[in-house]
Amino acid sequence: MNKQLFDEVRAKRNISLEKLSEMTQIPLSTLLKISSGKVQTSFQNMCRIARALECSLDDFTDMRYPALTVADRSFVQQFHALSSHSKNAIRMILEMEQQPVDSTYGPTRPIPCHVPIFSQGDSFFQGSCNVITIPLPMVDRYSEADFGWKITNDAYTPSFLRSDFLLFQYRYPLAEEIALFQQGDRLFIRRYVICEHTPMFQSVNFEKCPLQPIVQKKCRCLGTLHSIIRADSPLAQRIDL
Repeated sequence: MNKQLFDEVRAKRNISLEKLSEMTQIPLSTLLKISSGKVQTSFQNMCRIARALECSLDDFTDMRYPALTVADRSFVQQFHALSSHSKNAIRMILEMEQQPVDSTYGPTRPIPCHVPIFSQGDSFFQGSCNVITIPLPMVDRYSEADFGWKITNDAYTPSFLRSDFLLFQYRYPLAEEIALFQQGDRLFIRRYVICEHTPMFQSVNFEKCPLQPIVQKKCRCLGTLHSIIRADSPLAQRIDL
């Protein structure tokens, strides 16, 4: 995110960082670092900021430099032709590739990690998970993560692969965000969508599957997806998932 463009878009809409923090649920300290150019925020945070400012993600990016090569332009054209699910899968891969590769992450903080033992399709059962503690690096990228969830089957492929480690925040999802839900004794990961003013579940993988209405009294959100640690990443190897 280009910090100058970020500040320009925000100034045009006369929205302070304090107000933007309230609108997006992103900590003010994180927005201050983004505005000063000290950090590059996650793709999900960029989406939340764009929604709040009612603008496009392109408004935060200086597309004039560097110039795209012919091969790059071809890739962009192919990307635009993909389905929304395929685009999201590529965005996740790009974000994960930007994870730090340095093996010395410095100080860490412990967070609980749930490791399902028994599953039925893409559903897990409460009480059938081991809970372990993992050391998460104390860096801005993971500062908002509250707990982890390890994918132990192939039900969420290709979005999430077996042994991927998902990091969640204790908050309710915004529209189009992915979250962990509980209904009765079942736990499952779904995309939260609003369809004709009605909150609905949508599979993270199969965009053509029927939407399922959320029965508020019978379902609760345990956390919203914050970031992903791929199983083959240096960080995953460090925390020994």
